[in-house]
Amino acid sequence: MIVNSIDLNNFRNIKRENLEFSRNVNYIIGENAQGKSNLIEAIYYSSILKSYRTNKNTDLINNNEDYFKISLNIEEFTNNKLECFLNKKNSKEVKINNKKPTSYQLYNLLSCILFFNDEISYLKFYPNYRRNFIDRSIFNIENEYVEVVRKYEKVLKQRNADLKNNHEKDIWVDQLIKFGCQIIEKRKSYIKRLNLIINKNNDIENYKISYNFCEIDNVSDYLYEKFSKVKIKEKSVGYTLFGPHTDDFNFLVNDHDFRKYSSEGQKLSFLLSLKYSQLTDFKTMKTQSPVLIFDDIGKELDLKRKKDIFNKFFNKNCQIFITSTNIDCFTEDSKTFRVEQGHFFDLSQG
Repeated sequence: MIVNSIDLNNFRNIKRENLEFSRNVNYIIGENAQGKSNLIEAIYYSSILKSYRTNKNTDLINNNEDYFKISLNIEEFTNNKLECFLNKKNSKEVKINNKKPTSYQLYNLLSCILFFNDEISYLKFYPNYRRNFIDRSIFNIENEYVEVVRKYEKVLKQRNADLKNNHEKDIWVDQLIKFGCQIIEKRKSYIKRLNLIINKNNDIENYKISYNFCEIDNVSDYLYEKFSKVKIKEKSVGYTLFGPHTDDFNFLVNDHDFRKYSSEGQKLSFLLSLKYSQLTDFKTMKTQSPVLIFDDIGKELDLKRKKDIFNKFFNKNCQIFITSTNIDCFTEDSKTFRVEQGHFFDLSQG
């Protein structure tokens, strides 16, 4: 899939910009706080209707305006127009070729693999982010998984309401386990695939994602037994104590939890290897390429290491967006945009 162009209105500090991109590598350069990340944030937002920099989508609207609008021309077998609109009342509208899409259509149209430096901290400190990291990756490959997660969350909400109100009969546990099993099996399958990929061409360290359910064959029986054990306590506390919404994942470097025992350089190398594994898996499962986004990858890397990493991704024949304060690893067939106070200048045009 390729983002051929973008039309932005009132997105953060970008008032109005219309840009055409390279099918290969797009560099967005400029000083800090000029709007580099705002551009790629708009692309990423369009893929899942969420930002990676804020939990409040209305923060994305320019301070002096009442709405933002993003229009993307996307090439995915055919050309499609994706439009995203949001106002300060948090009223959202999404269209693909002037029609309201299903979740399946949206996730199938534009998939992004994103790297940003702060993600290391998010993965380290927040179990909810680790769960979302795995689930979002599966969404991109198996779009129907979105609906499974939504059904689970709906049943979970209804069950928690009953537990809070001390209803004697638990009418939701069968459905919770039904959808929970589907989520767990998808997570198991995805993690197993990544673990087979992540150490290929890596002879320095050993990486692994650990998930306790990978060692459990009959997930349904395990869940029923677990719910039976916590039944009394759940009625006491008034909410569901166990299930996919409480799962956690460990990221291991040389069999040690990277959150506790790895240096910052090891964490960065692990995360980049993980992104490369996600890319490889996506291309295998979908027989096409996602859009790759690197937000300020160069902060922690020397020039040689940076070139080695980028060359590895460049050889995957994907469209790539890279933000940086400067460029020190050019590639052919690329475009360069300089950003100044929310305005973009295409340096490739001379």
